[in-house]
Amino acid sequence: LDIDAREVRVVARLAAGAAVVEADRVQLQQVVLNLITNALDAMAQTPPAQRELIVTSYREQDNVVVSVQDHGAGIPADVLGQVFEPFFTTKEDGMGMGLAICRSIIEAHGGTLEVRNRRSGGSEFMFRLPVCEMLPAAAEP
Repeated sequence: LDIDAREVRVVARLAAGAAVVEADRVQLQQVVLNLITNALDAMAQTPPAQRELIVTSYREQDNVVVSVQDHGAGIPADVLGQVFEPFFTTKEDGMGMGLAICRSIIEAHGGTLEVRNRRSGGSEFMFRLPVCEMLPAAAEP
């Protein structure tokens, strides 16, 4: 990921210590990396001054939510519901497996992965994972 070479401004709003989730760290890194890579690709035709990647995390009730937003062209409404299907792609050189794999990873962790177009342009991919409530510490004697 060469974010600087692509002239993209990154805004990260990450909630420190918001909650704990029980998950495979490597698999979640793959999901986040795929979503960020897709966001960067989506902004290839966006004028450099408008290229902004926004990554947020926060707690919402019993879930941790991670959102990746771009200022690209967005996803055509007629294909929005298909982006998670295997072999569906909007990229000329895409295989159409990335988002399908991302969704299966998130669902295997008891979560959900959704997409929507942003009113201000671009798209937002958001996944939710259930919070793992920590067991209370053993009482001291």
